[in-house]
Amino acid sequence: SAYSLLEGALPLAKIIAHAADDGAPAIAVTDTGNLFGALEFAQYAVKKGVQPIVGCQLDVAFGDNDADNGRAQHRRQGPERYPLVFIAATEEGYANLVRLVSRAYLDTEAGDPVHVRLDWVAELCGLPRQFLHSDPGPGGGVIQDSASSGTLVALLSARERAGGRDELHRQVVYHSAEAHSSIIKGARIAGFRDAHIRAIATDGDLALRVDDLAEQIRADLAAGLLPAAVVATVGTTSTMAVDPVVAVADLLDELFGPGGTLSGDTVSGDTVSGDTVSGDPAPVRPWLHVDAAMAGAATICAEHRDLLDGIDRVDSYLFNPHKWWGVTFDCTTMWVADRTSMLDALSITPPYLRNKATDSGTVVDFRDWQVPLGRRFRSLKIWFVLRAIGADAIAAMVRNHCAEADWLTARVDASELWHLAAPARLNLVCIAHRHGNDATRAAGVRLNESGDALVTLTEVDGEAVLRLSVGSPSVAHEDVERLWSTLES
Repeated sequence: SAYSLLEGALPLAKIIAHAADDGAPAIAVTDTGNLFGALEFAQYAVKKGVQPIVGCQLDVAFGDNDADNGRAQHRRQGPERYPLVFIAATEEGYANLVRLVSRAYLDTEAGDPVHVRLDWVAELCGLPRQFLHSDPGPGGGVIQDSASSGTLVALLSARERAGGRDELHRQVVYHSAEAHSSIIKGARIAGFRDAHIRAIATDGDLALRVDDLAEQIRADLAAGLLPAAVVATVGTTSTMAVDPVVAVADLLDELFGPGGTLSGDTVSGDTVSGDTVSGDPAPVRPWLHVDAAMAGAATICAEHRDLLDGIDRVDSYLFNPHKWWGVTFDCTTMWVADRTSMLDALSITPPYLRNKATDSGTVVDFRDWQVPLGRRFRSLKIWFVLRAIGADAIAAMVRNHCAEADWLTARVDASELWHLAAPARLNLVCIAHRHGNDATRAAGVRLNESGDALVTLTEVDGEAVLRLSVGSPSVAHEDVERLWSTLES
């Protein structure tokens, strides 16, 4: 149902007219040295109400970072328009590509593809407007390589807000005892002292205990320390536990006020001075970061939006489309409510990186939203998946996986050999053998050696636990049945 523009085959106007009559997109296939011709074709098609698709020769490995494998991000104004995807493999094509990228990025009327695509993802998942680039506020989204990198960026931002490197010796980071190890690693890389990285106790559901967090923060304030960051987890790696983000935000409001400075009159007791602590500058509100690496992907389904409770009150939030959306690794979507502290921590602009568009604020330099200078074209991977199968198909896959996990949970509840080691949530079921840790571990080895499934082991309060995570796009109910049959045998 699409017409192709092949060199010399049909006049451009006739191709576009045929496509317009049929309500079909028009496809232009060009060599890598004629990208501007392809762009002119696309612009003409749009004027005539036809959706353009432009393809170039692909004779190099897509995703490499070599100079001769140029990729240009496309110009796009909204989800109803096809993007222009250009791939150059020759010196001439790459030169044209560089000019095209410059024009697309420096044109104030052009929609930045990373802006647009991250706004789409935010809207698909029901995130608050302060995370959108289209919102007039200081927030926005960026694609990181992994949740580990996103957490590091959040911690560097927190360090900056809490006084910068000069106050690092007093700054403290708080996280759940069930949080991912990347939080500790990120805190160390950011320079926080090991003695100032606090693991907060968890409750019966393995979620962060806010009363313990409150006690730790108050003790640290009384000791003249600076609470710099609180990292809450929505969907811990071991058990998919969900920290109470709303209660954590309430606590920070109580201690520091909604905007940032300390509330109250005294250093001791339940309140803290708003002026100084031990003669040093008073602490500001700690950066509240939410790591939803796996569980956040489920919010594409409206019924799982309870996972976002309190997200409108956090400073940063991330999840991994490469974990549960069928997007290839690596791809972490991250949003900040206010980019100021992040830019203060990461923005360094030597003369050779300066340009009029950046200085005027026309474009967003995502190099200042991450640790590396260079960036891969990860946004294209999200677009490909959304365009190939659509958001509804992703949501259907998530629902199917959760339903299969519910089926497994029912079998575990009725089993004489296994019991739930933690509350089942989303697509994860954590089980332990009633005969003890050795039996659990042996069952895991037997299952993995069978080749029918791959499960991982964790520990909950010293008990060996099998993690049954239903996550493959191709998983069928027969696969889950076979998994359970092996475990019961």
